[in-house]
Amino acid sequence: MSSSPAARSPKALLRRLRIDLSPLRDSRDFRLLFASSLVTMLGSVITMVAVPYQMKQLTGSYVAVGLVSLVEFAPMVVCGLWGGAIADALDRRKIVILSEVGLCLTSALLMLNALVFPPHVQIPVLYIAAGLSAGLASLRGPSEQAIINRVLKLDQMGAAFAIQGLARNAGMIVGPAAGGLIVVTFGPATSYGIDIVTFLLSLLLLVRVSPVSPAGDATPASLRSLVEGVRYAVRRPDLMGTYLVDIAAMVFAFSNALFPFLADDLHAPHALGVLYAAGGIGSVIASATSGWTAHVHRHGRAVIISATLWGAGVTIAPDAEHLAPRPVPRVRRSRRHDQRRLPRHHLEAEYPLMG
Repeated sequence: MSSSPAARSPKALLRRLRIDLSPLRDSRDFRLLFASSLVTMLGSVITMVAVPYQMKQLTGSYVAVGLVSLVEFAPMVVCGLWGGAIADALDRRKIVILSEVGLCLTSALLMLNALVFPPHVQIPVLYIAAGLSAGLASLRGPSEQAIINRVLKLDQMGAAFAIQGLARNAGMIVGPAAGGLIVVTFGPATSYGIDIVTFLLSLLLLVRVSPVSPAGDATPASLRSLVEGVRYAVRRPDLMGTYLVDIAAMVFAFSNALFPFLADDLHAPHALGVLYAAGGIGSVIASATSGWTAHVHRHGRAVIISATLWGAGVTIAPDAEHLAPRPVPRVRRSRRHDQRRLPRHHLEAEYPLMG
């Protein structure tokens, strides 16, 4: 049966394309969590730009800047697994709030480090703070998502994911762009100070979220439950394959360490934030044109191809200066040079006193 003309009208089509905001309208707790997460992300992204920039200013070493991401890796994996275990066994709201307090204190340590400590002390503190931040953020994530699963209806989860994804991608454009401008203009300490303010605002929102107690049949968090979660993932080739490809791309082909140096090579230090924001721009474009992915049935192959293209982009990025078309320089001749090339009768016509 064909659809009615009213269903095919432009207004009807626009209504179908419009993002579903019902989770924000219907759930006070989701509104609070969404606003808290957005504010936190903006501040954290500013710090994400400031830490490698400060390390580059202190050391001038590609290796030292790259090690920042490597130091973050182990806490991110371990705390991510542990965060999933405790999210099922403890008060999730309390976990989120305590993690947020820890992140705020870590940013305070970074600001103190930039303002007070001598350069030879700042370097190890940057590594320690980067690891703590990665671990606490990974600990926060599962509990926050578990709260969202409890405060929304099942049929609203798709809309909630779309809202969160849109905000995350927009934040990954605005945050790095602002972060690069702030750190280059005012220095790392200002960037960390702004991050502290965002955490304080986030905490004011989080304390208003209703407590979410664990389910009555929840398994207590333990090392055994953590190991069982890992074993479950190992038994799922689809999960392990995706994890391993993603980990390889993050460890060996994550370009953040290059950006402070690339901005200097391009003689455009204030473009640092644009380099960090490029990933967010790419995510928005990919999301807006992702309709074709519904027809992809070999998901493992798609993940591998995507990671390969990511690595190729990182490989090409350092040579961007040589790949860009160069403007043709205009040759400016002096008036005297032009006079030497003109015939004498032309000169006499233009300058009668020469005759």
